[in-house]
Amino acid sequence: MRAVLWSALLAALLAPARAALIPEPEVKIEVLQKPFICHRKTKGGDMMLVHYEGYLERDGTLFHSTHKHNNGQPIWFTLGILEALKGWDRGLKGMCVGEKRKLTIPPALGYGKEGKAPGVLALGNRPWSWRSWSRPPRSPCVDSVKFPLRAH
Repeated sequence: MRAVLWSALLAALLAPARAALIPEPEVKIEVLQKPFICHRKTKGGDMMLVHYEGYLERDGTLFHSTHKHNNGQPIWFTLGILEALKGWDRGLKGMCVGEKRKLTIPPALGYGKEGKAPGVLALGNRPWSWRSWSRPPRSPCVDSVKFPLRAH
């Protein structure tokens, strides 16, 4: 019994050390278009209105687009509170109005290895959250996702 308790205690003490060794995935940000003057940059808590297209990096397959799948309407979300992908929260901070970015989001910050969101999605022309969010078509081998985004 003591051996089990010591093993459990040792495992609990070593778990944070193992987690610290795994590097946090990063979002690759490429600025495609920047306004001449940037009056203010985005920060956590800002409401964002964006058009986006989601592509699989592996083969360039388009899996979602606000232009095609959302009645051509951009979507609203609040930056920094996990209403959208973690990769969006990280990749859209510091963006100017009118700026266009391409984000390459690793699976851990996007839809995961199986290419599915943790909810059921029904996009509409209104602010949304994970509870009202649907998922892209399932893809067994999502390497990462590119999101050309433009803040309006």
